[in-house]
Amino acid sequence: MAALHRKFIVGRMPVVPDENSDKQLQFALRQSNRAIQELRKSPARKSTSDSLDLMTACVLFYCLACFQGHQRVALEQLRSGLKILREVDANSEGAENLDHHPINLTTLRAMFVTMDVQARGIMSDEELSKWEPHPKRKFLTPPARFRTFAQARYYFESAFIDMMAFRQELDVNPPKGPGAAQRVKETRLEHERQTEEMSDRLDEFLGQLSNVTSQADRESILGIRLFREQVRVYLKLFKGFDEEKHAREIDWHVDEQDMGVIVELAGELLKAPADLSIPAGAVPEDYYPFPSDVENISQMEIPAYSRPVFSSCSGLLSALWLVASRANSAVLRRRAIALMLDFPRREGVWDSVVAGRVAWESLTLEETALEGELGVRRGRLDARSEYIPEANKVRSIEIRYVATRVMEAEFQSVKQAEAGQVGVKKLIAW
Repeated sequence: MAALHRKFIVGRMPVVPDENSDKQLQFALRQSNRAIQELRKSPARKSTSDSLDLMTACVLFYCLACFQGHQRVALEQLRSGLKILREVDANSEGAENLDHHPINLTTLRAMFVTMDVQARGIMSDEELSKWEPHPKRKFLTPPARFRTFAQARYYFESAFIDMMAFRQELDVNPPKGPGAAQRVKETRLEHERQTEEMSDRLDEFLGQLSNVTSQADRESILGIRLFREQVRVYLKLFKGFDEEKHAREIDWHVDEQDMGVIVELAGELLKAPADLSIPAGAVPEDYYPFPSDVENISQMEIPAYSRPVFSSCSGLLSALWLVASRANSAVLRRRAIALMLDFPRREGVWDSVVAGRVAWESLTLEETALEGELGVRRGRLDARSEYIPEANKVRSIEIRYVATRVMEAEFQSVKQAEAGQVGVKKLIAW
């Protein structure tokens, strides 16, 4: 793990090179996954301590696969860990109190809940339908007041994860029967009430601080606010639940001021230039070019403002993706995309450069769309509109992994999604 991390941080992209010399490591990863599967299926009784060991191994091998950009392997390691966690929950009592084990179940549960939410964000509908159930979560008791940055961050990060899990569960297993819409509404209102209440407590806590001079403290405040703003935006996007269609209703008209705040917080956290945007003349194929993309590459030198960063938790990248995929302003979207591309980072299975390129491809297809048909106007546009007509916007992006480090992204416009038409497909390798 340490060796891969050293290799990772001296590179340019948030993934280590896929070299032939790594074949032994790939073999080890495959064998480890097989071993975990065999141990899990073994008829011999496993203690809770054994299960904690297996889940720890799953986390480690998941991270190893993420470093290499091997999404399928990472997802299989995660799936194994989720199954073991579910077995522990079903068969064990008092497992949370295994003080003698170096890693407790509460810590592992928090890791798997976060990794599960991340993974679901890059799956197709077909993959989601076959995925594991959401792991049990420890719901927080809101503190009467915040006393430390760590406490505030933990609360708002957990609130963000809970909100994402709530949305994802509605998409995969929507409630049915009479009163389903009312139950969903009540849950959303409780999220909203608690978010605003805790937001007031956060403002009170921050207002009591004297001048914050420590860089670490400033970054903590920015990170906490970034989680809070994301939760607020997702609450506003949630329009309701359609009992007939068994689907949540989305309000696609986001508040541009909210989007601007998120980009500003992210830019400040990354220490990015105030005027950073997608370079003029650059094209998406400049980043992670596929062999067939060679003729489209602009040959521009790709800027780099920082070394790649690896994190197993969410936060910054999820915020930038929210702006790049949802904002109405093309200017804000370009800045969010540039922050993902030029400040390479990996948050679990999320690769900022891949995400940035997908968002850029989406924006380009929208800007070259005509009457709801994506990308039909060929060539570069001389004048770009600040706002894109609703019919030309991308409504759905389906991701399918077609090879070890290759994915197919299918983009559907509002018109295509409603008509059930096939969208525009792009192959992206890394």
